[in-house]
Amino acid sequence: MKKEIFQIIKENSLYTDSLDWKKIKEEYEMIVLSENDSASQAILFKFFTEKLRQVGDHHSFFVSKKTMSTRKQTTDHEQPKSKYLGDQIGLIKVPHCLTFDSEKDLALANTIREEIKSVDNTYTVTDWIVDLRHNSWGNMWPMLAGLNALIEDEEVGYFVYPASNNKISWSSKNGSMLSQKAKINDYKIKYRQLKIAVLIDSLTAVVEK
Repeated sequence: MKKEIFQIIKENSLYTDSLDWKKIKEEYEMIVLSENDSASQAILFKFFTEKLRQVGDHHSFFVSKKTMSTRKQTTDHEQPKSKYLGDQIGLIKVPHCLTFDSEKDLALANTIREEIKSVDNTYTVTDWIVDLRHNSWGNMWPMLAGLNALIEDEEVGYFVYPASNNKISWSSKNGSMLSQKAKINDYKIKYRQLKIAVLIDSLTAVVEK
């Protein structure tokens, strides 16, 4: 397990160039693991998380198989909410998405679009606010697919691999979620020449370097 975690982080971490991998290897090879698998897992997760935090990575985290299973069974996730604020301004509140369940991911994307549609069809809306406050982590694809109702289809960002500087674009396409084959709601707002404001706070997950 130690070697696998080490290699995955070294090859994929945004901060890999900032980490002293020779020293980390020497340190992790000295770690004494417990006979209890859960305890050993916790020791390794803590070790590598601390190394990432030391170089400025406050976004990466480990999720155990048990946690993933629990998340899949959870049904009380916060739901997207829309609101008309007056003065031709609409607001869509987007919560984090951490279900690890494809059906729930699709449901979130569709709910975001339905909430946008509800306000857009009821009022004359020329500008929108996307509220990402307290959106702390999760799967970005359902969020992006839902918010596609506000924007044109295009590249909206990139994954950048620091070692090679290779880029893989994030495409936003109407009616689909790129990580899923299933089709979703393809509603687009009526007024396209709009301004979009994005609200964030100290709990909003932002990855940058």
